[in-house]
Amino acid sequence: MRYLPEMKSLKSLPIMCAYAVIGLGLAAASLGFATSAMAEEGEGPVSVKLVTPLTLTEEVKMNFGKVIPVPDSTIIAITTNGVVRAADFGRDPIVIGSPTAGEIKITGGTVGEQVDITFAAGDNPSNGDGELAIEFFYPWGGTTLTLDSNGVATFNVGMGLRVPAGATGEFTDGTYTVTANYR
Repeated sequence: MRYLPEMKSLKSLPIMCAYAVIGLGLAAASLGFATSAMAEEGEGPVSVKLVTPLTLTEEVKMNFGKVIPVPDSTIIAITTNGVVRAADFGRDPIVIGSPTAGEIKITGGTVGEQVDITFAAGDNPSNGDGELAIEFFYPWGGTTLTLDSNGVATFNVGMGLRVPAGATGEFTDGTYTVTANYR
């Protein structure tokens, strides 16, 4: 930009002033834009509900008892009330002894809260010659429970096992995982 004394004529004065005004206008526009974005304010709610940790204990171990499978059946299942069934065939297997569904107890929870229960297969029961694959769990897809006035809930769990053709013997060391999460 030229200073007024350096100009050779007054004809260039309006052009120089126009450049100065345009430059200031853009600077003002960009400053105004940035200022309005930084001036926005708002409030957001914050809340939290603190709950106590859950503890799960296996009160009763799941036990199918002694089972004579139905011919042509490949899956035996124990329901949540301890009944052993052929899950893929119309006839039930012969059961010797007293089968029991697993019983799980939740303690230490926050009174009145709902808890979602899910299951996952761990190790399949085996006998050294083969194994029985864990296929599914009862209740199907888990369940939702409400903790009682002591922060406790108890539920039963059953499962279905795939039995290979001709399998015999005692199958042990099967595991499963139970997960309890507040809803």
